[in-house]
Amino acid sequence: RFAGKGCVGGVIWACWYDELDGFLDQDNTFNFFKLFGIVTDQWIKPYLGAFKTILSILIEQFLWCPIVFGLFEIPVSTFLNGGDLSSVKKEVDSKLGSLLISNAKIWTFANLLIYGVIPVDYRPIISNIVDVGWQSIVSSVSADCGKVDDDICIVNDFNSLVLTSTGSDDEDKDLAFYAEKSRF
Repeated sequence: RFAGKGCVGGVIWACWYDELDGFLDQDNTFNFFKLFGIVTDQWIKPYLGAFKTILSILIEQFLWCPIVFGLFEIPVSTFLNGGDLSSVKKEVDSKLGSLLISNAKIWTFANLLIYGVIPVDYRPIISNIVDVGWQSIVSSVSADCGKVDDDICIVNDFNSLVLTSTGSDDEDKDLAFYAEKSRF
């Protein structure tokens, strides 16, 4: 289930790097500098590389990541875990903030390297290397998306029926109910 989500996420991020690089290229007809009236010949030109790196990180952290996490990462994980449309908003509200903080802790340093040194064609490959560690954080968030507070597992051993419930306080409670031999 989650492999397809990962493939789609890879395409989203590969397109992001290309689009952001074009948006920060002062030679394009529609770019950041023209949009905000910044003249790159005066005070920015000697520091253009560093300026574009910092700007790339800021745009990614404060614009792109909230969009991707809030409209793709968390909702898709919620649906894949059996959640419904009504639970998506609750999941996004409860998980987005902490996911963005974790994202900033992991990706800020990595993005200094990715945006500052790595050519745009190799950015998805290098980011995938960092992404292996990042996915351990995202997978724990994804595993909780759409989770029902009480999961019930029914185990039938011919003579008894055992219900195990895990409450929201993560305490396991065993409830044994004995039943006659019959098909359930």
